[in-house]
Amino acid sequence: MFAILDRYLLSEVVKIFLAALLVAVLLMTTNGFVKLLAKVSDGSIAPGLIAQLLGFQMIRFLPPLIPLAWFFAMLFAIGRLYRDNEMTAIRACGLGTIRIFRGFVLPVLLLAGLTLWLTLWARPWSIQAQDELLNQQQDMADLAGLVTGKFNESHRGNLVFYVEGVSQQGDRMKNIFVQNRQHGSLGIVSAKSAYQFKDENSDDIFIVLENGYRYEGEPGSDDFRFVSFAEYGLRIRQEKKTDRHIRTKAKPISDLWQADDLGSIAEFHQRLAFPVAVILFGILAIPLSYSMPRQGVYGRLFIALLIFFSYFNLIAVGTAWIEKALLPSWLGLWWLHAAMAMLAVALLGQESSLLRRWRRKKS
Repeated sequence: MFAILDRYLLSEVVKIFLAALLVAVLLMTTNGFVKLLAKVSDGSIAPGLIAQLLGFQMIRFLPPLIPLAWFFAMLFAIGRLYRDNEMTAIRACGLGTIRIFRGFVLPVLLLAGLTLWLTLWARPWSIQAQDELLNQQQDMADLAGLVTGKFNESHRGNLVFYVEGVSQQGDRMKNIFVQNRQHGSLGIVSAKSAYQFKDENSDDIFIVLENGYRYEGEPGSDDFRFVSFAEYGLRIRQEKKTDRHIRTKAKPISDLWQADDLGSIAEFHQRLAFPVAVILFGILAIPLSYSMPRQGVYGRLFIALLIFFSYFNLIAVGTAWIEKALLPSWLGLWWLHAAMAMLAVALLGQESSLLRRWRRKKS
């Protein structure tokens, strides 16, 4: 009987959890998609990068969304049992709050383990991969920002481009016209196709034109040169080689564990907060879903919302306090987790007291 009850409760919660998580991810992804489209329209990124960037964003969204979806899945699923008086029948069989929670212990721990992996490894990897992709895009910015069908002037003003079309991935051009001035001489180049190239040794950016012609000389003068070529490299930007800076959010957990700067310590404690939140709100959902007969199934929903968003706001505040040395680094965010654990114990005790009082009135 107990195994059947556990499977029944768990199936109800899992169905709502998956639906809530899917809706939350879709909402966040849609918002991110709109922002990416705005960047595509102004030439900041190439259209072919949207799918990759959305994938990285979805990985970043999951750690904070999992505790939220699981918490409200338990609230709504167990609250429905109170509304339909199913919980009354379960209580009549002698099953208390502790026994109901036992059926969720293993799923909560597994979900916390998944969230731990996402927040300690997958999320920083996605941030670093996105940064590298955007850095590459920035290196290719002169090509990605070209507006087809119009004359485009480079940021230094010594190059004028006309491009008929750019590939969907943003890495190749077709039917190109280029006007540039080198060593005081005006040159015009036309080519059927071109691509952008970065010299790894010097970090210089080149456009390599293919199958075209170069005309060099001054207007009104008879001194003109005409050259055909298979490939012609045109340097459009000269850079000094610098090391890429890895953001704290993108650092692997091994670096954060050994770091002694306050920013890394704060990031470490913030990452641990998400899996801890899965466990804490898995416990809190049991007493917060409780309602007396005729009280209304979602009577404590406002309180649940207030607790949840207060907790996550305090995570952000506590992280800032650690960075500013207003909290000792050894304490981290454990004071917040301890306070939530005490609140869970207090609510469980209150529920037991209310339940005993209701039973005495019934008898």
